[in-house]
Amino acid sequence: MERFLENAMYASRWLLAPVYFGLSLALVALALKFFQEIIHVLPNIFSMAESDLILVLLSLVDMTLVGGLAGDGDVFPVTRISSHNSISPRTKRS
Repeated sequence: MERFLENAMYASRWLLAPVYFGLSLALVALALKFFQEIIHVLPNIFSMAESDLILVLLSLVDMTLVGGLAGDGDVFPVTRISSHNSISPRTKRS
C-alpha cells in the first residue's frame, strides 16, 4: 500500500505539466508585451511628462516582477546569492 501511494504521488507531478506549459506561454506573451511597451515609449521619451514616464516605468517593473513569479518564483536575485554563499563543512577553514 505504501509503495502504491508513493508511486501515485510521484506520478501525479505530471498533472502540473500543462499548467507549467501554460505559464511558459504566458511568460512569452508577457515578454512580448514588455518589449512592445519599450518600443512604444522610446521614441516619445523626451516629449512625455514626468508622471507619465514614471507610470510607464512602474508598469515595466510590475511586468518584470510578475514574469519572475511566473518563471521560477525567484524574483529577487538576492535570494539566490545568499543561498550559495554558505560554506560547506568540507571547505570550512580553521
